[in-house]
Amino acid sequence: MFIDFIGFNFFAYMVLKVFPLVLLGVLIFNMIQKRFIPNWGKKRMATLYIAITLAAFIAIAFFIYKYRLTDWLLIPGFLALLFFAIYKQKSFFPFSWKCEKCGKRLTPFIVFLRPENICKPCSVQESNEDLKNRE
Repeated sequence: MFIDFIGFNFFAYMVLKVFPLVLLGVLIFNMIQKRFIPNWGKKRMATLYIAITLAAFIAIAFFIYKYRLTDWLLIPGFLALLFFAIYKQKSFFPFSWKCEKCGKRLTPFIVFLRPENICKPCSVQESNEDLKNRE
């Protein structure tokens, strides 16, 4: 029985068992972002793009597992999705750990759940400048 489990499509089987949970986590995180980023910001779209990429990888693993192809075909599928993500790097990874204005390190809350990559003091300063410009 254990040999059947380790059999021909072990890695495709593991991708089919583990990655849907990862995909679910990314989609739940996207819904959490909806509370903090009301309109479709770059960061929220990025998590959606990441979820679509994970779903594509799960689909590749499904076809490999269903048609009993070799697990080695997961590598070109993964590399194709990875190269696509690198090619669209601005869309997939808009997250920055440093403030765009002063270079100060940002908290994970600001990095993932705020529309801009700006720390609180710079954000307050920017809003004050906007108020002065409106007058």
